[in-house]
Amino acid sequence: MGLEMTKIPILLYHDLVSSDCSNEKTNIATRDTVIDVDKFEQQIKFLAECGYQSLSLKDFFKAKTTNQLISLKSIIITFDDGHYSNYHLAFPVLQKYGFKGVFFVIAKRIDQPYHLTRFQIMEMAKNGMEIYSHGLTHNYLPLLKEVEVEKELVESKSIIEGILGDKVDFFAYPGGHYSRKILNALKKAGYRGACSCLLGLNDYNTKPFLFKRIEVRGRTELADFKCILNPGYILFYQCVDFIKGSFRKVIGLKAYTYFRSRLYKFYFLKR
Repeated sequence: MGLEMTKIPILLYHDLVSSDCSNEKTNIATRDTVIDVDKFEQQIKFLAECGYQSLSLKDFFKAKTTNQLISLKSIIITFDDGHYSNYHLAFPVLQKYGFKGVFFVIAKRIDQPYHLTRFQIMEMAKNGMEIYSHGLTHNYLPLLKEVEVEKELVESKSIIEGILGDKVDFFAYPGGHYSRKILNALKKAGYRGACSCLLGLNDYNTKPFLFKRIEVRGRTELADFKCILNPGYILFYQCVDFIKGSFRKVIGLKAYTYFRSRLYKFYFLKR
């Protein structure tokens, strides 16, 4: 396969569920992020059949900063929160089809019910999976005081590095929420980049602390997934996200979160 500069998709998953691996989420909005493992395997199988290959976040960052060429059909597969289904369900499927995953874990939930244990994290890392920070508690950073933000970034990094015995260079914003002050705090805490929830593809011009992702939700059927990287699909949902983002700016993050949780049942779009 030839090498050339290309657009890199980063997929965003959360939890998986199966008949023998339950899920504790009851809130309608968070429950919609949970995907049946059979659906997930269909999606990963489709990517494999289309010739996509895993790209690690570390290798993409290196290629981006040194202008190295990247294989045309490269894709980065990420998971937020560190749910225990990442180990029991996602990890085996990824291995089956020769893919690697990037897992952003909530540091204080490690070894807690429904979340990854330190031994599972170590095993996944030894098998080529990347483990990074999703904060200390999953609190939305823009709503915190400066000293609390620093604690979320520094302590979560330290905890995960202590488990891995390796540097934790990347971060994913809880809820996808950030501000200019948060970006500066990340740099100060020693991170080299971060994944956002901004929708789109990535290239060498993408800002390293605002990597774009495409979220896959529980309602995403295979037919929809097959269109997920199409420019028309991305443009449509960028427009949707722009409208939601504008509304959030007007009423503020705290009020937006309140109304979103109560009105989500009326949300009819697939993503």
